[in-house]
Amino acid sequence: VANMYRPGDTVHLVHCYKPLPDFVAPPLGTIDGYITKPSDKQQAHWREEKSKEFEQFVAEAKKQNADVNFANHLVAGDPRSELIRVSANIGADALVVGSRGRGAIMGTLLGSTSSHVARHSTTPVVIVHDKKQ
Repeated sequence: VANMYRPGDTVHLVHCYKPLPDFVAPPLGTIDGYITKPSDKQQAHWREEKSKEFEQFVAEAKKQNADVNFANHLVAGDPRSELIRVSANIGADALVVGSRGRGAIMGTLLGSTSSHVARHSTTPVVIVHDKKQ
């Protein structure tokens, strides 16, 4: 990946997180549950937590790559569609995604973000595997 940019280039870092899901809560006095949505305050707190995680990652990337400019994008939603959308909106030359290496069976059962992005993006996609794999 380091060979894909030159000093002075801008690397757009995108962190996509899933918003808090609706959940089933038991109403008082009955056996049946009901679906409730997280409050705006709960969603804001969740976004703040994800933002802090992303800021730590960005700080480390900047430390390791001082000659590169970084633009950061924190988005909520399905990573498969959001990565494609952001890369198209910014006019990216390439989209680099990581792979957890779950394997063919788990990837099929759980869905592979990197495989989906590679199949559906109009931007060229580079899939980077963890060094441990």
